[in-house]
Amino acid sequence: MTLRKKLLLASIGIITLFMVIIMVLVGIITNKIHHTYEQEQVTKQINQIRNLIDNELVHLNQVNLDYAAWDDTTNFIKNENSEYIESNFTEETYQQNRLDTVLFLNQSGQFIYGSKLNENGKLDENVGEPEWLDIYDLKKPLPPNGKITGIIQTSEGITLLSAHPILNSSYEGPSNGILIFTRKFDQELISEIGDMIGLKLSLFQEIPQDLESLKLEKLEKNDLFIREISETKIAGYSLLTDLLGHPISYVEVTSERTIYHNGKLLVLLNLLSLLVLVTIICTVIYYTFDKIFASRIIRLKESVVRVRACNNPGNRVGKHGEDEIGDLADQINEMLDSLETYNEKWKKRANYDSLTNLPNRGYLTRLISDAILKKRNFAIFFMDLDGFKAVNDTFGHEMGDTLLQLVAERLKNVVRKGDTISRLGGDEFILLVDKASDQQMLADLAERIIEIINEPYHIETHLIKVSASIGIATYPQHGTDYQSLIKVADEAMYTAKKNGKNNYYVSK
Repeated sequence: MTLRKKLLLASIGIITLFMVIIMVLVGIITNKIHHTYEQEQVTKQINQIRNLIDNELVHLNQVNLDYAAWDDTTNFIKNENSEYIESNFTEETYQQNRLDTVLFLNQSGQFIYGSKLNENGKLDENVGEPEWLDIYDLKKPLPPNGKITGIIQTSEGITLLSAHPILNSSYEGPSNGILIFTRKFDQELISEIGDMIGLKLSLFQEIPQDLESLKLEKLEKNDLFIREISETKIAGYSLLTDLLGHPISYVEVTSERTIYHNGKLLVLLNLLSLLVLVTIICTVIYYTFDKIFASRIIRLKESVVRVRACNNPGNRVGKHGEDEIGDLADQINEMLDSLETYNEKWKKRANYDSLTNLPNRGYLTRLISDAILKKRNFAIFFMDLDGFKAVNDTFGHEMGDTLLQLVAERLKNVVRKGDTISRLGGDEFILLVDKASDQQMLADLAERIIEIINEPYHIETHLIKVSASIGIATYPQHGTDYQSLIKVADEAMYTAKKNGKNNYYVSK
């Protein structure tokens, strides 16, 4: 063996040993980092689930408030007229609002009426007083500004609950009683929540035998427990408590260990890089380093760095040949295309109403907050369709959805450039009018909207007519934050309804 060969082998051995040590250290550090990221990912998923459960309670609470703050409900508490129940609490009402039980209590907390949707989807009327009213002390009168929301345990399972004082249509007291809505919180609902974020969720009250060793019963309300199920799955557990703070259920989220596998892949790629590096070293000793190969790798890397640094989702790494390096560049471009499509899809879902493609409540909140921050004069039109409920009840939910889409198109055509029309939910729309210092302009715009909404709608073989009641609030005259402006505009809208509907009312 020649000295040159010995030096070559020694150099290769030393470099290989050095690289192995580095790769082992990198692998250990990388695994630790990815393990931390994996824990953070599960924590974020659990927090998402908690927020989505809170959103279910917010929705139930809003549905309850729509009925509780209503003169007809107040009259029912006083007169107990059956016409009110027959016209407002049908099986369709329960199904559309995903209600399980509706209970009415009078001013003294006495149970006067209850109905519920049974397992067959049929409405059971005049049900008896449930025992959980006393267990959770729900008969105690609520002040006009009071409410109770949360999770309770009933004989039929876990249930979401909303309780509101019964007020007049102007949201004013005194309280005439309590209206209670419940919604089943079962595996079907938790699975729907999981589908929203692409995760598998499970709900259980009794800890399964294979999880008893985890000591989940020691979890506090805001705690979570994470365990690695296998090489491919990881799970997180969170405790749910009822109105009294007692634990009643656990939520399990199961997800793929993408970060873990990416870490393993990175270690594998590092090992492969070691082999490539040793091969390159041997080649450099005997031959001239392949500049073409090295330069192309460097150019690809620089392209990736530039794409990453410019933070422009439309940038790509460009063409890098027809071989494996070119394929890698193409794969990177395809990955960037997929990420851009995915981001645009979720950005639209986060900011736009899926039915009408109008900006949603979250987008509107940001626009209003931005206008307040910049101290621009603007107005808010709070619009509610008169007669929409009758359309839904008469022609069905699909016809109602089609009507909302047609109304949205008309509103988009009537508003000015620079103004924003959004759907708040149900048959409620919000118009954000920029640079709204001219009261006459606001009045003209409101009249145009009412006029165009009044025009008949041809849907299938039906001719449908609805009207609009509009409440108007301006910044900064009627409020200096989103909530207060929306509240004032909402109250103005109800004033317009009380004045005969099909008109508008500007807050004083």
